[in-house]
Amino acid sequence: MKADLEMHVADLLATSGSVDASGVKVIAKGNRIHLAGHVHSLEEVERCKEIALSVEGVASVESDIGLQGNEETPDQH
Repeated sequence: MKADLEMHVADLLATSGSVDASGVKVIAKGNRIHLAGHVHSLEEVERCKEIALSVEGVASVESDIGLQGNEETPDQH
């Protein structure tokens, strides 16, 4: 189940077309998804979280995604 959720979320991120998630790592912890890495904008951070939450079986998403070239990360949700 864990690997299935990770793969499904990662596949959707890769094929969404609305976000460059090539720098995002997906880790499943039970039915929770942890996203880590970097994207280019705050809009992409939010879109990554939305995409992950849209996957059946995902209960919550924790984000440690930062902006590329920026050491800070947005607040976790």
